[in-house]
Amino acid sequence: MKHETKSECLAGHPLITTILYRIGSIKLIKDHRPFREKMRYDVKLRTLHPASWPIILFMFIIGGFNRDTVDTIKSELVLW
Repeated sequence: MKHETKSECLAGHPLITTILYRIGSIKLIKDHRPFREKMRYDVKLRTLHPASWPIILFMFIIGGFNRDTVDTIKSELVLW
Protein backbone atom coordinates (compact mmCIF):
# COMPACT_ATOMS: atom_id res chain seq x y z
CA MET A 1 0.00 0.00 0.00
CA LYS A 2 1.32 3.46 -0.92
CA HIS A 3 2.19 6.00 1.76
CA GLU A 4 1.52 9.70 1.53
CA THR A 5 4.60 11.88 2.06
CA LYS A 6 4.66 14.63 4.67
CA SER A 7 4.91 17.32 2.00
CA GLU A 8 1.82 15.89 0.25
CA CYS A 9 -0.03 15.94 3.55
CA LEU A 10 0.88 19.56 4.25
CA ALA A 11 -0.06 20.63 0.73
CA GLY A 12 -3.70 19.79 1.44
CA HIS A 13 -3.85 21.93 4.59
CA PRO A 14 -3.94 25.72 5.10
CA LEU A 15 -0.71 27.71 5.31
CA ILE A 16 -1.01 28.11 9.10
CA THR A 17 -0.74 24.33 9.45
CA THR A 18 2.54 24.33 7.52
CA ILE A 19 3.89 27.18 9.67
CA LEU A 20 2.90 25.41 12.90
CA TYR A 21 4.54 22.22 11.63
CA ARG A 22 7.78 24.09 10.85
CA ILE A 23 7.99 25.63 14.34
CA GLY A 24 7.22 22.26 15.96
CA SER A 25 3.74 22.89 17.34
CA ILE A 26 2.13 20.19 15.17
CA LYS A 27 3.15 16.57 14.77
CA LEU A 28 2.23 14.39 11.82
CA ILE A 29 1.26 10.89 12.94
CA LYS A 30 0.68 8.00 10.55
CA ASP A 31 -3.01 7.16 10.43
CA HIS A 32 -3.60 3.42 10.42
CA ARG A 33 -6.86 3.69 8.48
CA PRO A 34 -6.19 3.80 4.72
CA PHE A 35 -8.04 6.36 2.61
CA ARG A 36 -8.35 5.66 -1.12
CA GLU A 37 -5.73 2.90 -0.96
CA LYS A 38 -3.17 5.24 0.62
CA MET A 39 -1.85 5.45 4.17
CA ARG A 40 -2.21 9.04 5.33
CA TYR A 41 -0.95 11.31 8.10
CA ASP A 42 -3.06 12.75 10.91
CA VAL A 43 -2.32 16.22 12.31
CA LYS A 44 -1.98 16.44 16.11
CA LEU A 45 -1.13 19.39 18.36
CA ARG A 46 1.83 19.01 20.72
CA THR A 47 0.58 19.73 24.24
CA LEU A 48 3.86 20.97 25.69
CA HIS A 49 4.73 23.38 22.87
CA PRO A 50 4.15 27.07 23.77
CA ALA A 51 2.54 27.85 20.39
CA SER A 52 -0.15 25.21 21.02
CA TRP A 53 -1.71 26.96 24.01
CA PRO A 54 -3.24 29.88 22.06
CA ILE A 55 -4.74 27.34 19.64
CA ILE A 56 -6.22 25.32 22.53
CA LEU A 57 -7.63 28.51 24.07
CA PHE A 58 -9.09 29.48 20.67
CA MET A 59 -10.73 26.04 20.42
CA PHE A 60 -12.32 26.59 23.85
CA ILE A 61 -13.63 30.01 22.81
CA ILE A 62 -15.10 28.72 19.55
CA GLY A 63 -16.51 25.44 20.95
CA GLY A 64 -17.47 26.69 24.40
CA PHE A 65 -16.40 25.35 27.77
CA ASN A 66 -18.24 22.03 27.73
CA ARG A 67 -17.52 18.30 27.78
CA ASP A 68 -17.72 17.87 23.99
CA THR A 69 -15.04 20.52 23.42
CA VAL A 70 -12.76 18.93 26.03
CA ASP A 71 -13.17 15.51 24.37
CA THR A 72 -12.42 17.00 20.95
CA ILE A 73 -9.30 18.76 22.23
CA LYS A 74 -8.09 15.60 23.98
CA SER A 75 -8.44 13.59 20.78
CA GLU A 76 -6.40 16.16 18.84
CA LEU A 77 -3.51 16.43 21.32
CA VAL A 78 -0.32 14.41 21.60
CA LEU A 79 2.20 14.74 24.44
CA TRP A 80 5.25 15.13 22.18
